Amino acid sequence: MKRVFVCSPFAAPAPSLLRENVLLAESICRQIALGGDAPFAPHLLLPRFLRDDHPDERDLGIRCGLAWLPVCDELWVNGAESHGMRREIHDAQQMGIPVRRPA
Repeated sequence: MKRVFVCSPFAAPAPSLLRENVLLAESICRQIALGGDAPFAPHLLLPRFLRDDHPDERDLGIRCGLAWLPVCDELWVNGAESHGMRREIHDAQQMGIPVRRPA
């Protein structure tokens, strides 16, 4: 079972767009799990207790998610790339972790 880091947008200017981003991440996680692998989407977990609208807590959340990246086998990129996503992609590439962009 591969460990797949899910990289997709989270923050959004409107609640309806935030909900769309959450639904996208959930859908990707479902696809990965049903495919027999273990998804990890830090942006679905960490905002439950860290405030994304506070810059220090947002940065902490990104760093917490990145702490899990070294144990992942792949990083899947979905959706329009945000600043946080570009950081995750860059770090994965630096670690030699394959970056996939599933259709």
